[in-house]
Amino acid sequence: MQRTKTFQYNDATITVRRATIRDRLTIDALQWQLPDTDLVPVRHQQRAYLRAVVQTTSVDGDLGFTLPKPDAPDAALAAGFEAMMDAPGTLWDIWRLTLEQVDGAIADPDLAPTADPKGKAASAG
Repeated sequence: MQRTKTFQYNDATITVRRATIRDRLTIDALQWQLPDTDLVPVRHQQRAYLRAVVQTTSVDGDLGFTLPKPDAPDAALAAGFEAMMDAPGTLWDIWRLTLEQVDGAIADPDLAPTADPKGKAASAG
């Protein structure tokens, strides 16, 4: 499976990479650095944004806003979140699809449990 994938959006070339466990835990930790909210839709938006922040390895060209690095100050992460939420929806459609492609489907045969000769599920690959 491909570990990185690049896509074009207007004048920008964006490269994302396959998620690691560290990435998933980093998203959990970074969410606490964004403005606090009890609104579930906003929490979902924050997690989607942080997935892009954590898994994007490069943005070359003009994206229309600055995507911060995961180690950016809280204010930069918050500003990036607000800017990305105001970007055209087609940008997220392409970004999300590319992230899903690089992360692989849940039904990825490499991740499926193996079967023993008796047809019972055994451990994962």
